[in-house]
Amino acid sequence: MVTAEILDAEARNVNTVALHSEGMYWYAYERSAYIIDTQLKIFKARYRRTAASADGGIVSISFPESEIQTLFSRCRLLNATGRMMVYGVFEPVDEAAFADWKQRKAPQWRQGIPPAFASGECAEQTVLRLLRDFDLRKRTPLECRMFLMELKKLIDQ
Repeated sequence: MVTAEILDAEARNVNTVALHSEGMYWYAYERSAYIIDTQLKIFKARYRRTAASADGGIVSISFPESEIQTLFSRCRLLNATGRMMVYGVFEPVDEAAFADWKQRKAPQWRQGIPPAFASGECAEQTVLRLLRDFDLRKRTPLECRMFLMELKKLIDQ
């Protein structure tokens, strides 16, 4: 499935976890990732930008195939095809809670950049503040790289 199809299917998802096989890992996206994160409370969800999403991002959780039996031992397998599995869960997704959860997963450093920075005013102070607020200890190497790329784009404006 391509990202747009996954996002479309997840927009209608109420109480299932859809897993997609990609190489050696299985991925859960959007509401499926929300269910794993909030009901199973294992693994860390990741946020990435994508043009296919209306809000510009997609949240996912990935794990190796060897973890599936452990993770979903209390869930019923509803459907399984070669590269996709769907498990039934017990609690439906609360839309407001999902939207809040997804917003919290978005990288914090993209939020709250003052409009004055876009026009070039107070650029040095803004860059320093963003650098001070970005906690390297809580970020993955990819998030650090993305942060630097975004900073560079802002500086080059």
